[in-house]
Amino acid sequence: MGGNPAFSRDFHTIQEQGNLRVLYWSGFESYLPRAGFPLEQEKTSVSRFAAAHKLDVEFVAIENFDGLLAALADDKGDVIATNLTVTRTRAATVDFTHPVAYTTEFLVTKRGNDLAKVEQLNDYELAVPKGTSFVNTAKGLKKAYPGMKLRYLESNLSTDQVLDRLVAGEIQLTILDGNTLSAVQTYRDDVQRSFQASGRRAIAWAVQKGNKTLLEKLNQFLVQENLAVNSQPKTAPNNRWDKIKQDKVIRFVMRNNMASYFIWRGELHGFNYEMARHFAAKHDIRYQIIVAPDHEDMLNYLVEDKADIALGFLTPTKARRAMGIAFSRPYHYASELVVARASEQPIQDISELSGRKIYARPSSSYWATVTDLKRKVPGIELIPVAETLETEELIEGVAAKQYDLTIADSHILDLELTWRDDVQSLMSLGEPKEQSWAVNGKHKELLKVA
Repeated sequence: MGGNPAFSRDFHTIQEQGNLRVLYWSGFESYLPRAGFPLEQEKTSVSRFAAAHKLDVEFVAIENFDGLLAALADDKGDVIATNLTVTRTRAATVDFTHPVAYTTEFLVTKRGNDLAKVEQLNDYELAVPKGTSFVNTAKGLKKAYPGMKLRYLESNLSTDQVLDRLVAGEIQLTILDGNTLSAVQTYRDDVQRSFQASGRRAIAWAVQKGNKTLLEKLNQFLVQENLAVNSQPKTAPNNRWDKIKQDKVIRFVMRNNMASYFIWRGELHGFNYEMARHFAAKHDIRYQIIVAPDHEDMLNYLVEDKADIALGFLTPTKARRAMGIAFSRPYHYASELVVARASEQPIQDISELSGRKIYARPSSSYWATVTDLKRKVPGIELIPVAETLETEELIEGVAAKQYDLTIADSHILDLELTWRDDVQSLMSLGEPKEQSWAVNGKHKELLKVA
């Protein structure tokens, strides 16, 4: 460590200089900010703290987890906010805020692993990154199961990199916090939770030892924003919207595509992402983005209560309502267009589609539209494609002669035509259709505000 024993910036100095420097471990960054991922939650919360005090926020990435406390001591940041577990060793060198979460550590294996009895740990090698709280947990397990081998990994490996090694068979077993593991399992299905490795542990933010003014302001904010967590359960809310307001967080599910949610030059973009962000700001709550693995799962996540609102230019259909999905008032209208290669001759009537193959996702409104169209033009062949495919990919498939025809909303095709000229719209299938937010039909209070 650089070794400055006194803190350099109390809250008064931070206000004078107008910026708050937030240290975080870059290894928590996934390929795209994900649902409920601890780093994203804490970045959102600390940004709200900065905004409340009219401060600019500067996020300072630390490559090695075991370098976080050193960076704080060396005055490279004012606060650590990165899913940091409170331990006695750390508390001797930093001051922790009120807990922002409680979590439990779990052993993690690749999916299909046959670790069934805890005694089998004597035959395993456990690998954990240096500098993490998992090291102490691993040492405790080693005492209980002396046959188990320990390996310490580089402290700059990201969570996904560790799990990639696990899946590849380079390591047999690792440890993750339960909250991180839950977030990871929303986008990868190749790992699984095994035995509990620790008791319930507090997660908190950290400031330099003795920086009382900053610590006091952070704690005040956590209490005011209902972010400070204690061990007592909250009174159960009456409905989903009340729970969202109580927890001060709402979960949006969407796909990673150009219309919804994507990252460009390090910045988050997307029409639906912006709507989610503005909705959360309007209601003074935090937001989580859940990236659904495919289009069908977007609505399944609502039914299974894995998300609160689905965003994705969703057209209300009978099939979707039959699932128990309810739709908000429309926020957009779009025509459904038949997409063909640019070399095709124009057509004048839907009967000319007889004998053609139209490719679409079965869960899409396009599928329902073409199903209805087939009653008038029986010669149309409707062919299903994978739910993971985006409409833009189907358009690309048409251009590449992989598919004959597909269907696209007018705004999606318009966007594609800004940079390509190898496809065209042959015709519009009816009047523009409503597109809405989707919620679980049981959550009537949430629907009213959506």
